[in-house]
Amino acid sequence: MIKLSKCILLLLLFSGEANFFAQNKKIIIDSIAAKVKEDVYKFSFLSYTACESNEFPKLDSINSELRFRMAYENGRILKNCFWFTERYGSIVKMNLKEVIIDENKNKIFRYLVNRSKSDSFSEIRTTINDKGKFISIINKTYWSDILYKYNENPKLDQVSTELLNDSILAKNKEFAFKAYNKCIDTEIFKNDLSNTTYRSFRKNWKTSLMLECDSIKKKNGDFKNLRLADYLTDSVSTKIYRYKVNFDKLERESEIRIYSAINDKYSGIFVIDVWYDGYFDFKEAVEKASKDKVIKID
Repeated sequence: MIKLSKCILLLLLFSGEANFFAQNKKIIIDSIAAKVKEDVYKFSFLSYTACESNEFPKLDSINSELRFRMAYENGRILKNCFWFTERYGSIVKMNLKEVIIDENKNKIFRYLVNRSKSDSFSEIRTTINDKGKFISIINKTYWSDILYKYNENPKLDQVSTELLNDSILAKNKEFAFKAYNKCIDTEIFKNDLSNTTYRSFRKNWKTSLMLECDSIKKKNGDFKNLRLADYLTDSVSTKIYRYKVNFDKLERESEIRIYSAINDKYSGIFVIDVWYDGYFDFKEAVEKASKDKVIKID
C-alpha cells in the first residue's frame, strides 16, 4: 500500500508538558535577551541540519534538563534529523515567528521553517524553562498560527462537496481511474512535482501504484460507479476526498480515499474495502473493514 505522508507526523524530544495550553501568552520577541535568542536559534537549527556532520549542539547540566538531555543524546535527534531532511529537504530559511510563555514560565520558541523539498512551511518548536534550560524540541510538518499541543493537530471538518472546484474533481477522477482501473504501465497516473508532494514523488510512486493496482484488482475485482461522497479538510495542511465505489468481487460499497496537501498536490491514494458513512482515520477504517468485508459468492 502506498504510504501516506500525512502532513501531521510529529517527532518529539520532550521532558514535560503539563498544562500546555493553560494561561499561555505571547511575549514581545524584542524583550528577550539577544544571547538567549541566538542560543535557542542555533540549537534549533543545528538539531535538524547536522545529520551528515553529526556536530549537534553539546548539552550539559547547565543548558538542559537531564530527561531531555538523555532523550536528545541517545541518537533520537539524529534519526529525526535524517527523517525530516530526507522527506522535506534541507532548511532554507528559519524565522522566529513568536515566543509564548506558559503558566510554568517556560518559553516556547516557534520557528517558521522553509525546507528545500516542501511547498509549505513547517514548524520547529523549542522550549526552555525559567532557568533557561532546554526541555523540549519538536518538528511539526505544517505551520499553524494556532498553537497545537505536540500530539494534537488541526481538526478535520466536513465541507460541502458542492463547493469544490470542477477542475479538481476532474483531476481526482482521472487519478482514481488511472490508479486502480487498468494496471498497465502506460495507463498509470503520471505524477511529478506539479501534481504531487515531494515526499510522495520521491518514493517512486509509479512502481508503488502498479503494485497496489494489481493487488486491489486481484482482491476486489474491477471497479465502477466512482462517486464523490465526502470531503474533509483541516484548512491548514490536509484535504481528504472520499469516494464511494463498487468492486466486482465485493457485496458492499467500498471507499477510494485521496489525500492531498492544502495546495491540492497529491500525497496518497488508498482503497478501504468497506464504505462507512462516518469518517474514521485511515488505520482504524482499514482495521474495521477487514472484519466487515464481504466477498461475493458466484
